[in-house]
This record gives sequence, structure tokens and C-alpha cells, in this order.
Amino acid sequence: MSTVTVIDYSRAGKKGFPLYPEAHPEITLPTKEIPASEATPEQAVDPKQALMLYAADKRWQKETGGFEFNGLHIATDDRSKIMIAGAREAAKGNPDFTTPWVTATGELAMLDAATIIAISDAVGAHVNNVFGIFSQVLPQILGGTITDQAQIDAAFA
Repeated sequence: MSTVTVIDYSRAGKKGFPLYPEAHPEITLPTKEIPASEATPEQAVDPKQALMLYAADKRWQKETGGFEFNGLHIATDDRSKIMIAGAREAAKGNPDFTTPWVTATGELAMLDAATIIAISDAVGAHVNNVFGIFSQVLPQILGGTITDQAQIDAAFA
């Protein structure tokens, strides 16, 4: 499990550390290691770590944010991806398969086997694309080409 060094704000106001650390930039604040999955970009001490955390969050938001498919908004949160995969399995075994489907916007649509399979393929492509962008962004952060959140936002736009 990867960790991130963050400022330990729980020690602010305690022995040797000011209660309002932002008012005393000359004092080095205590740090601690926490799992990267629990850290926010604002907590990270290292600017590159902060950008990497921001990129990871942006990737997750994009991955789970859904997309449009033939006029339907398809949800891509983890539960929806599982349901789509299950419907695909049913559709693969039965070309006459149909199912009522509630889209991310609440619209009810009757989907046939070919449409379910096409949606499943599109979900796979969507997720693969998002991870592809992420895999390009990380080395650019580490190499210093990407230096702010706006550049990450632009990469995922």
C-alpha cells in the first residue's frame, strides 16, 4: 500500500507547534504518513504528490461519471458496471434477450441483446480511455511537464 506524507494538524497547538500554523510559516509543521487512498490533495506536503492525488481523484470521477450512448446516459459507478456486465452475460447467451433499463437520468429504456453488448463494449472503452489518460498524466507530473490542477483538468476534458 502506498503512503503519502501529510501535515499532522492534530498536533497543532500542542507542544512546540502553533495553534494557527498558517500564521507562522517559519515553523516546520509535524508530518505523518497515511495511506494514499485516505489522503486529499490539500493534505499532501509534496506538490507532486498533491498533483498525483488530484489526478487519481480526477480519474475516478471521470471513470464513474458515466457517458452518453445513443441518447442514453449510461452510469459507470461500480454497481452499474457490475449490472451491465451481468446483463451482457445474459445477452450473449440469448439473442432474444431484452431488459428494462433505468438510465442514470432516471429514464426507462427497453434494451435488446445487441444494445446491451454495445453498451458493455462502450463502458469498457470508456474505462480504458480514462486509465490511458491517467497513465499519461502521471509521468508528466513526475517529469515536471504538468505543474497545476488546470493541466490535469484539461487532460481529462
